[in-house]
Amino acid sequence: MASFGVPLAWVLALALLVVGGVAATLHLLLQREAGTRWLLQQVPGLSVQGWQGALIGDRWRAERLRIEWDGGRAAVELRQLDAGTLHWRWRPGPDAWLGLAIDELRAAEVVVATGPPTPGAVPMPEHISPPVALQLARARVGTLRVDELPA
Repeated sequence: MASFGVPLAWVLALALLVVGGVAATLHLLLQREAGTRWLLQQVPGLSVQGWQGALIGDRWRAERLRIEWDGGRAAVELRQLDAGTLHWRWRPGPDAWLGLAIDELRAAEVVVATGPPTPGAVPMPEHISPPVALQLARARVGTLRVDELPA
């Protein structure tokens, strides 16, 4: 009868080493401004200009942050974004994996493009559990523009 104890222990040790290495690398990327810039470039539909700060840091700034969906027909753009006093939490509740508390979020301008109209109402789910819990104490927006309507 063959013994699987020693090879299984090596496989588990190697798996833990790989997972630990990936977690450590991701943590280092999130703590550094250059790593944060690189990670943000990997997010589909997200474009960022003039980024300052690290995702795991006290403050973020961006000249422009734009997220698009529906093939680019709908988008939200934040200009002169400044987020200060950030607090991250792991597993803040039963549904959320990650929590972020922001004391103050400021944007000189927020531009929303809702995209082309759709026939009929969009059905909404009864319950949505986002993986990130966001707590925002104060938000300041200089100008809000929706679908290029006059201010």
